[in-house]
Amino acid sequence: MPAFSPRTTTFDAAHRRDALRRLSSEPYDVIVIGGGVTGAGVALDAASRGLKTALVERVDIAAGTSRWSSKLVHGGLRYLAKGDIGVAWESASERGALMTTIAPHLCRPAAFVVPLDAVTSDVMGGLTGAGTVVGNALRLASRTPGRLLPPPTFLSANDALLHVPCLDPEHLRGAVLYWDGQIEDDARLVLNIVAMARSFGADIVTRCAASEVSADSLTLTDTLSGHSFRAHGHVINAAGVWATEHESRLTITPSRGSHLVVRSETLGMPRAVFTAPVPGHFGRYVFGMPQPDGLTYIGLTDEAAPGADGIAPPVPPEDEAFLLETVNRVLRVPLTPADIVGRFAGLRPLATLASGEGKTADISRKHLLLADAGQPITIAGGKLTTYRRMAQDAVDAACARLGREEKSRTRRIPLVGAASADVLRDVPAPARLVRRYGTLAPQVWGLTTEWPWLSEPVAPGCPTIGAEFAYGVLAEGALTPEDLVERRTRVSMVEADMEAARATAERVLATVGDHGAADGARPMTTLAAALCAHRAALGLTQAGLARQAGCTRQYVAQLERGERTQPSAAISLGLCRALGLHGAERQAFLLLCGHPESEPSPRDVGPVDAVAAKLLHLIPAPTLLHDGTWHIRMLNAPAQALLGELGFTVRPGVSLLSLVFAEQHRDHFPAWEPWARYVLAQFKRDSLSLSHTPAHAELLRELRALPDFSRLWRHVTPAQDGAPLMPIRYAPPQAAHLTFLLARVQFVGTPELWGIVFLPEEGMKSPQFRVAGVEQR
Repeated sequence: MPAFSPRTTTFDAAHRRDALRRLSSEPYDVIVIGGGVTGAGVALDAASRGLKTALVERVDIAAGTSRWSSKLVHGGLRYLAKGDIGVAWESASERGALMTTIAPHLCRPAAFVVPLDAVTSDVMGGLTGAGTVVGNALRLASRTPGRLLPPPTFLSANDALLHVPCLDPEHLRGAVLYWDGQIEDDARLVLNIVAMARSFGADIVTRCAASEVSADSLTLTDTLSGHSFRAHGHVINAAGVWATEHESRLTITPSRGSHLVVRSETLGMPRAVFTAPVPGHFGRYVFGMPQPDGLTYIGLTDEAAPGADGIAPPVPPEDEAFLLETVNRVLRVPLTPADIVGRFAGLRPLATLASGEGKTADISRKHLLLADAGQPITIAGGKLTTYRRMAQDAVDAACARLGREEKSRTRRIPLVGAASADVLRDVPAPARLVRRYGTLAPQVWGLTTEWPWLSEPVAPGCPTIGAEFAYGVLAEGALTPEDLVERRTRVSMVEADMEAARATAERVLATVGDHGAADGARPMTTLAAALCAHRAALGLTQAGLARQAGCTRQYVAQLERGERTQPSAAISLGLCRALGLHGAERQAFLLLCGHPESEPSPRDVGPVDAVAAKLLHLIPAPTLLHDGTWHIRMLNAPAQALLGELGFTVRPGVSLLSLVFAEQHRDHFPAWEPWARYVLAQFKRDSLSLSHTPAHAELLRELRALPDFSRLWRHVTPAQDGAPLMPIRYAPPQAAHLTFLLARVQFVGTPELWGIVFLPEEGMKSPQFRVAGVEQR
């Protein structure tokens, strides 16, 4: 089965056991309560700042409100109608980040059609149009590209029917067309956020209930075993509608948002979201939201629901009647209860202070942060689109308590699977899997090579396949059939499919549930699966891989289809080089090729190895910076040797883009291709700045203690762009001089990147090459 990256994003049953052990015996910087989108965002923000982080969830990831949204990443148009420009701006800004950087594989543009008919006044049409124009201005201000979200326009009646054939043509006069964001799957977004937090070292524990919560400790109970223990760390309460269980100063008023599910073919296969105005409520609509899998959601209501079940609140008959009555006002053929194939509702946590401070109508559109001294930090309210900003505020409060100064970087961190549309088009996996898993799709599809029956639908007529269930168990912490049908996939949206798929879910759990490894990594058992997974992780096409490996595209295609199973030794080694495989990964791949590599002979561990170990401790993911030509041109022997110790495979003609993918893309951030292109376009020679930090000082102290090093080093001093810098100069006795710099690289509009710059001669003038290991910190 496909291997998962050494810097793992998986959180399977084995990880859960290990995390529980650590929580019971080790202190943490931050412990997050709640596995919804807000808690997941908090865990990612904290872990990406370098905080030791754990997330605990009583049931499962995205078990509550976060999976019951309307699947929209909206820019706040509804808030413009209420005059709340601030909330609208925040929504537009966060929408832009999600669609362009954080989760472009899950978020897509969606056309919205607002019908104008005989009962829609000219004033209403004008106000709607004006609102979309203001919304477009927010889109421009938030720098969301027009190619993603085009400006609004008016449609003729005929054009409106082309987008939404089910509209009633008799009264249709035209429509307003505007664009907003739609998400493939809200639960999958949460899973991707959690996986990214995992990649930064966060521990993820489901079926773990929190109680007796204080500011810096809490009691945790493993609900599977019943074992309880006290865990220590600054607590952030992100429990959504359950937040009041741990914060008495807070009042949560649950608001139920009900939806109906119908087959899109019943509505003539609409190509756009369409709206039906709620009579007597300006700015409030019921939406018809077509989904890629052939379903359309009709929603939503906004009704107080005190005491409702937060996990799976039922849709009451009055909500169903209201939704049908409202949407039928604009339809040519009315929907009936017989057309409904599923129903779902979520409880939005409207947060106010128990003291009565603030107005519900105001706070319900914003999030509420409580961070009084001696109390746990609580973050509540808000909405799916702005989860990242909520998390940032909560972790800022935690950092203040910890005395840490790290700033949030999550606006610029792509989630697992994220990549540009150009890269996703070439991912070697079925299009539906690419839409849901991005660059991870080959890992999912590769499971069908190990177990061919996983390529079959989990229920008759259902688009979900068994491999998605298996991946949910192996990589995403699914423990029960409900986890698989309700959250790792959305089979449960169609009630008949949910029942039919349960048997497949149980079979998958029985088959792959015991395959977890303690470290979260699993070997690949077929060459085809390995090649597909590695190539997709690098963003390489079959032709691109073939060129670098010294074979033909057809040969690579045959290998990936399993038509060839034992390439020659030369091609096997070429594939290893092209894929950037090292160490255990290289040995495993060559074994699959039929050419096992003998163990390297023992060698003396000298000062170079010690230096390399120290550098790798600070910088675990090497990457290349350019030398002015985007290629490494000249390497002297000692530099080549040390680069080999650091895990580089350096050969003539390796460009920035390919080495970013080969050394870092798979292990650290799964989708750096858009970032790398941005750097290629924006890099300026004077943008290299260098600074001395406590982290560097600690590293230098360790380096200075190494044999033969103390007499050969010079201290790195703070420097502005263009100012002189005293480099570290290391000359091990058995090699010529090698100079390197510890550097902070800052490109305009990008995160800070810590790294090492190697120079073949002392000083900054005319370096022959620069190599850096970089990591966001």
